[in-house]
Amino acid sequence: MDHFLYRDGALYAEDVPVAEIAASVGSPFYVYQYATSKAAASLVHNRMTEGDIEAREATVARYLELLRSGGSDHPIALLQKAGIDFATTEPVDALVATMNRLVDDLEQELEIIKL
Repeated sequence: MDHFLYRDGALYAEDVPVAEIAASVGSPFYVYQYATSKAAASLVHNRMTEGDIEAREATVARYLELLRSGGSDHPIALLQKAGIDFATTEPVDALVATMNRLVDDLEQELEIIKL
């Protein structure tokens, strides 16, 4: 299922116009900020838990530096310093893979309990 689609030139999240969501929370920034954070977190998690130990340790070090940096720069610049580049599809790809894995896990559990 495609959760985000364009209809008549407007972006929809499932059956709700994204503009309507943005209006209800006061700003479109909230919607994008949340999605960006989830994508970055998925990528960082994958890098911390997969691959060789040196790469995982380097990810932890960059993540800790990101946390220490606080609001010292624009968020996207801080993320880039941490190795998360939103000019690529890698963060979003990581989030999609995470969500697909969670849905697969849920489907397996539902099958076990016969729901």
